[in-house]
Amino acid sequence: MSVKRKVLFVTLILLSTLLAADGPETGLPTDVSAFVDQSVDFAIASFSAASGEYGTMIVEPFSTNGTRTSLGELLAVSIATRLANVDAPDITVFDAAFYDSEATPPVPIEFVLTGSVFAVEDAVIVVLQFLDAETREVLRGMESGFGMSPWVESLLAVSIGAVASFGDRLEPDSIDNPYVLSTGETVEDRDLSPEGDEDWYLYEVVGLDGQGLFTVGTTGDTDTYIEVYGPDTPDAFLAENDDAEDANARVTVLVEPGQVLWVRVSGYDPSVTGAYSLYSTLEPFEGDPLEPNDSMEDAVKIEVNGDPIATMLMPGSDEDWFYFDLTRPPGPETVVSIETTGALDTHLEFYNESGALLLENDDGGEGSNGRIDVFLEESGRYYVKVRHYDASDQGDYELSVRLIQASPDQWEPDNTKAEAGDIEVDGDRQIRNFTPADELDWVTFTVQTTRTVEIRTTGDIDTYITLYDRLGNVVAEDDDSGGNYNARIERVLQRGVYYIEVRQVEGDSVFGGEYGLSVQTY
Repeated sequence: MSVKRKVLFVTLILLSTLLAADGPETGLPTDVSAFVDQSVDFAIASFSAASGEYGTMIVEPFSTNGTRTSLGELLAVSIATRLANVDAPDITVFDAAFYDSEATPPVPIEFVLTGSVFAVEDAVIVVLQFLDAETREVLRGMESGFGMSPWVESLLAVSIGAVASFGDRLEPDSIDNPYVLSTGETVEDRDLSPEGDEDWYLYEVVGLDGQGLFTVGTTGDTDTYIEVYGPDTPDAFLAENDDAEDANARVTVLVEPGQVLWVRVSGYDPSVTGAYSLYSTLEPFEGDPLEPNDSMEDAVKIEVNGDPIATMLMPGSDEDWFYFDLTRPPGPETVVSIETTGALDTHLEFYNESGALLLENDDGGEGSNGRIDVFLEESGRYYVKVRHYDASDQGDYELSVRLIQASPDQWEPDNTKAEAGDIEVDGDRQIRNFTPADELDWVTFTVQTTRTVEIRTTGDIDTYITLYDRLGNVVAEDDDSGGNYNARIERVLQRGVYYIEVRQVEGDSVFGGEYGLSVQTY
């Protein structure tokens, strides 16, 4: 049998251009060249096993997560070129770079040699596949690679004319193929794209003699979301965080030597794309000095108007109990304000010394912090329980208890329908506040003729309005139609007297929260 080798098109111009661009002066780097030779041997052996006779094969540019890169094109061209110049079975080799346009190979293609390129720390891993051209069934495979270098890294950029469908050079990564994160490592220039992309990391706890706090977080302008799974299995959910600082996420978990964790980074929702960097730290943990304070009996004392207590919530269902003493009633215009600060989504519960739950709050404070503002008429001991909103996170927070002088607005008292004050239709907007946070504001107005009436609130407070007729029947109600959590009702009203009840949304109330209220007609 005669040896018949033919390359109908090999992109020699591309090959020489890539080699000349900040690369080796002559030929490929030694380790890359060795990889090409190994790939050629693999292609010949695969062809012989599949056919043994004359046949056709096309070499497709290698891809990174389905996208062509300059490195992938260079590898394909190099392999195709060497296949055309070695003793081998009767193979007609085509370089797919030529057939990206409407042109097609002049004869049917029987086999395909393709590959996927992965950048892993200081190395490049390439997975070669020998396929049946008609069915795309993988007939044989091989994994090999070569070292990372500045030249190689530059060729990992998206090829000219290729459509970018991956975010960065560490793609593709997944729960089964995570990037291995080292202790204290910062991973720069990651990218969540296309929409729905997620990045996975694997971390093994090393360098600890005892327990430690492992923190992983993002920096940048992309609205990221972090989930941590483990230890030792990616099926066990451990912690999560959305907004730690600006749009970035941060999670801190308690770990022990030898444990393995999986970290998933995604956009806040699937439509979010963009660049970010990931950082990680590992610090020894000497224990929470306030523990055990997981029950009312073990509550830790906090001083009223004293320094905030700095502590932390541990993984899972940890809850922290505190108590404070009032030696005398605060007074009719003094509010007891209980508040957490920090990045955690805290939930507060407030009890009297008999164990009766008086109030609870989720997001009344800054960000996702809990805050309770309450008028207390009796002295005595009171208890506060702090927990994470859904036991899905852990980390540091501060708790404070302060006495604040209340400053009711000029329309008080107006907490009932009987106390409702007037608001002028088409008049000036009234500036009001909620003192205390859970109070109700009632106002009344009169419509002289049938008109379209708009009732709206303005400001940064999450308000809820209910409109009643003069007999107390509900005419309409609304929560967020006014934008930015403001309430708005637009309705055709007949002549008559009407009442408006304004309150803050339960769980999101803010002491002293100021808002505007107006009634307009059209």
